[in-house]
Amino acid sequence: MNKIVISALLSSLLMGSVYAYDMNSDIIVKDYKKGPGYGNGSSSNDSGYIGEAKDYNDIVNSYPVANLTPEQKEGLVYMYQEEKMARDVYKVLGDKWGLQIFNNIANAEQTHMNAVKALLDKYSIPVPVSDEIGDFVDPNIKALYESLIARGTESQEEALKVGIDIENTDIADLEERMVGAPDDIKAIYEKLKEGSERHLNAFTRNLNGDTSGEGQGGGQGQGGHANGSGGSIGEVQNYNDIVNSYPVADLTPEQKEGLVYMYQEEKMARDVYTLLGNKWGLNIFSNIANAEQTHMNAVKALLDKYSIPVPVGDEVGTFNDSAIQSLYDSLMARGMESQEEALKVGIDIEKTDIADLEERMVNAPDDIKAIYEKLKEGSEKHLDAFTKVLNGDMGGEGQGGGQGQGGQGNDQNASGGDKQSGGQNGGSSDHGKKPKTDPTKAKSYIENLYKHAFGREPDPSGSEYWMQKIMNGEVSATDVAKDIFHSEELQQKDLSDEEYVTMAYEILLGREPDQEGLEYWVNQLQNEGLTRELLFYEFAFSNEFDQMAVEEYTIPPYDQEDELTAFLERMYAYVLGRDADPAGVNYWSNLLKSDEVTASELVHKFFNSEEMKNKNLSDEEFVKTAYKAVFGRNPDKGGLEYWVGQLQNGMTRDEVLDQFLASEEFDNLTKKYGIKK
Repeated sequence: MNKIVISALLSSLLMGSVYAYDMNSDIIVKDYKKGPGYGNGSSSNDSGYIGEAKDYNDIVNSYPVANLTPEQKEGLVYMYQEEKMARDVYKVLGDKWGLQIFNNIANAEQTHMNAVKALLDKYSIPVPVSDEIGDFVDPNIKALYESLIARGTESQEEALKVGIDIENTDIADLEERMVGAPDDIKAIYEKLKEGSERHLNAFTRNLNGDTSGEGQGGGQGQGGHANGSGGSIGEVQNYNDIVNSYPVADLTPEQKEGLVYMYQEEKMARDVYTLLGNKWGLNIFSNIANAEQTHMNAVKALLDKYSIPVPVGDEVGTFNDSAIQSLYDSLMARGMESQEEALKVGIDIEKTDIADLEERMVNAPDDIKAIYEKLKEGSEKHLDAFTKVLNGDMGGEGQGGGQGQGGQGNDQNASGGDKQSGGQNGGSSDHGKKPKTDPTKAKSYIENLYKHAFGREPDPSGSEYWMQKIMNGEVSATDVAKDIFHSEELQQKDLSDEEYVTMAYEILLGREPDQEGLEYWVNQLQNEGLTRELLFYEFAFSNEFDQMAVEEYTIPPYDQEDELTAFLERMYAYVLGRDADPAGVNYWSNLLKSDEVTASELVHKFFNSEEMKNKNLSDEEFVKTAYKAVFGRNPDKGGLEYWVGQLQNGMTRDEVLDQFLASEEFDNLTKKYGIKK
């Protein structure tokens, strides 16, 4: 059907009519292959969608070589050009209208091209065309490309209709070519079809006005341990808003020249990473190449503001600055030598970029300075990512994914001026140390609890009860403290937040709070949604409490039950908005201990529970809840806007959760609680 469909569509377009498709289906395929690191796919590459699997070589090579018919070989050549046509059209329309959906899906189409290329390479079929925008050897595709560009540049509405037409055509062609295809081709085409269905849904929703703002935000992320810039989440893409929030300045010739130069420098980075990604198959290059496109867009916003022409076209490897052209050529020669050398090239590029940005920020107008500062932050994350991969700190190649802005430095391990106490103990695999208990020291622990919680000595029966439990190894120091914190006697005191935090310091850390720590935790309770129950666990799992329980009182600080209970109470509090019921905690604890569910699966179950669904959360409320449950913090403005935009551009809530759960922040959380991610 491919050429018939293309010809029919082309005829319809040239006659000025709109090609008709059934728009009633609203399909979002969830069962896709995910990448193994942070980002689980190409959220930055697919209107924010996660799960555009980039390990296509693995898929292709998992099947034996088939004996292709001439038609099947021709089909691969054709589909490569069709995916390229989609990419090229979306790039041009994205530049024309500034709609993020085009840039995102253009990046996804590059991923689709890479997928078909993996098949071409397997069967020794040459790539049919260059990477230049608008270059095709098939005359039907060439004519269709030109007509779609003509249509799409008429208006934003027409551009979105072009996107819908392209995706419908792609789906139809893929479905036809799957019939009778070998398993490897069928597997790849099925993946591409899933992606195109999501793209179709996104374009349709945008055309119908279901956007509430375009979901600005970034795409780079660079996964947890993998390729990771520590899971720092997001390269902000609303650069036009930043640029236009400042008045027009009177630029010097040097500053104008600097903008022209920086545009080419960011393009050089993008071009090098694009080619090295194709050469070595490392996702870090593809991911950061996408981020560099974002950087180019940022500088272009400044060029447009000051009516400075974009100095070069989009073709890979072309520059009008001779120094940059020479640098590009030399870096490409180096990067093609080995994967290690390619990663070193990435490091050198980012260091150069940081140095150039810092130099050009000096005496720059506020708008240029603001943009350069953003780009510098991004380059620092890229540098960190390349360095980690070069040093072997990978843990599996993570797929990219941006989430807006990372946050406010919320080090939730803080319990004072030294904001590392009162928090992360890392969730040690042995669930806390198990010292030999000294009865005298253990008794002093009980006395200290009663003194600071109740202002009295323990009654003999209470002291004896707890001593027996401790000596028999039935309870941890956390168990005893938790019972005291939950006691009716303490509840009747009706402590203020400040009094509660002070008591937590005295009981669990054995000291008075410093002012900074006190203010921090009170703010967490009053403004950041932290519950008292979860604050208790932050302190109980801290290094200070661990050390105090073991060395001063000779009691195990906590055990696996404490860790599981803490994690579950977090889910109940942040997802369902209520206290955990004992039966529920027991049920989920048993599933986690028996490995019947992982932490990630449990989070999905909570979010998909009837109790949660009955809340009828808006997209914004959902994102805020996901931030609290997974990251333990409220979203910053950029992150919130980004993820709400992604939901409104077609991403499902489960896909958002997958992205969050693949982050390094959640990885650290599960380690903290000693459970399987």
